[in-house]
Amino acid sequence: MLSNHFICVMDTHKHQLLTTKQVVEMLGISRSTLHRLIEAGVLKPVRFLARNLRFRLEDVEELANRTVSKDGGEKNFFTPS
Repeated sequence: MLSNHFICVMDTHKHQLLTTKQVVEMLGISRSTLHRLIEAGVLKPVRFLARNLRFRLEDVEELANRTVSKDGGEKNFFTPS
């Protein structure tokens, strides 16, 4: 079920990868919200070793940037940009 929510590790060697802890701190969200974002297909993790997930910095930054509306207010993470 989760397999289609992951991206291939082979294309990430040129991208900086973040840990789950770094992502939740950067976005100011809880781990459960992060898992909901993954399930909803809003943020796609990279499978790193057996049970560890990593996230591409550019994907996290894009999500963070699109959640701020033009008037400076917050948008919902789950709302398409």
